[in-house]
Amino acid sequence: MKLRNLFHIHKKQVCPPDNYLGGHALKREYIAVTGENLKMYGGNQMRLGKKYLRSGGCGLIAAANLVSYLRGDVSLTEEEYLALIKEIRWCFPLLYSRGLNGISLAIGINRCFRKLGLPYKAVWGVRASKILSRMEKMLSRDIPVIFSVGPDFPLMWRSKKVTLYKQDSSLRLVPAASTSAHYMTATAIRGDFMRVSSWGTEYYVRLSDFLSLAGGRSPVLTNICYVRGKGKRK
Repeated sequence: MKLRNLFHIHKKQVCPPDNYLGGHALKREYIAVTGENLKMYGGNQMRLGKKYLRSGGCGLIAAANLVSYLRGDVSLTEEEYLALIKEIRWCFPLLYSRGLNGISLAIGINRCFRKLGLPYKAVWGVRASKILSRMEKMLSRDIPVIFSVGPDFPLMWRSKKVTLYKQDSSLRLVPAASTSAHYMTATAIRGDFMRVSSWGTEYYVRLSDFLSLAGGRSPVLTNICYVRGKGKRK
């Protein structure tokens, strides 16, 4: 869940997707969380008040972003966003400083759906061979995709990280950070890139990097939260 800055390590640029026409993307703008001199791409766990939430709150933030988008929010002040966090916090009673596992996350998200009257159902994890098609299906249904880059169980000390890219002033992608044991939210897919929300920032992640980890030793820890409308079988 820690962010490692890579700008001083690697400056190699790669071409970003110019747009997501022909790909899969949410139909509306993703949630903006705003404040004085502040505009974030979704929420940021580092702005939560309690230390254990700053350490392990990425799943809670991903859940708040999801329910906020699905109930139709376009922009929230930071005060409104923190009020939403407070409202849904106890839907996740097993949240500690080390965060949530995927099953607990999905259970908590379903509690949020019931609490807020949203007609959706969440399940954690799909077969690795179906991850991409399910992500595309969710985006085509205008549902953000929560995904995890989990630790490499049981070899936790050898966990592989994924690189997060940002656009520079020339609108090219440069490596900006790397992370593991972390939840993020995909808002678009085109080619080999996902546009994601993490730490309140718009990043890009190579889809092939994520799918490679999901097909490895820890498919339960590196997977997606599949959300569908109630009444839909798939």
